[in-house]
Amino acid sequence: MAARRVSATLILVLAVSGALFVVLTGGHRLSAADDAASRGYDVANLDRTCKPCDDFHQFAVGGWLKANPIPPEYPLWGSFVTLQEKNQQALRGILEAASANASAAAGSNEQKIGDFYASCMDTKSIDAQGLQPISADLAAIDAIHDTAGLLDAGAHLQTQGVGVLFAFGSDQDFKDSSQVIGAPAARSGLCGNWKVH
Repeated sequence: MAARRVSATLILVLAVSGALFVVLTGGHRLSAADDAASRGYDVANLDRTCKPCDDFHQFAVGGWLKANPIPPEYPLWGSFVTLQEKNQQALRGILEAASANASAAAGSNEQKIGDFYASCMDTKSIDAQGLQPISADLAAIDAIHDTAGLLDAGAHLQTQGVGVLFAFGSDQDFKDSSQVIGAPAARSGLCGNWKVH
């Protein structure tokens, strides 16, 4: 179930990324490196010193493994990790361009995305505010003295999108993949380890 959620999250991120790319760049390529030569299988990835019948994995990807050692800051490395890295770079480029575009039409997606990104990157203002933006919630938590108070504070935080006691989500119906259904409730937050029920 967790693997399906990770896969669904990855698909959602890629879909949103693609939509942002099309909306903000008009579908233009990000760089010349994104041409046909950078897609598909590259025969340079083969290790022709190894016979395919002796060790097919080494034969098929040995050249890539030799040319792409695991960087020290990563626990693993592969084509999907490089894809994720490229995607993160593309998204960052889109967000930085949107936040730098002072001439974006008011109310446009580019203006909204740019303003949101700029506000998240304004760490001086964030640090200056400290805990003030959540002070009311912290005071409500501090005022909990019994079960009823816990339930009241938990219910309020749930309405704010904080999964204090439980969380809900959605997933594909296992019996009909054309349908998206409510996923089972999952405990979260103060209830210990995340677990689906």
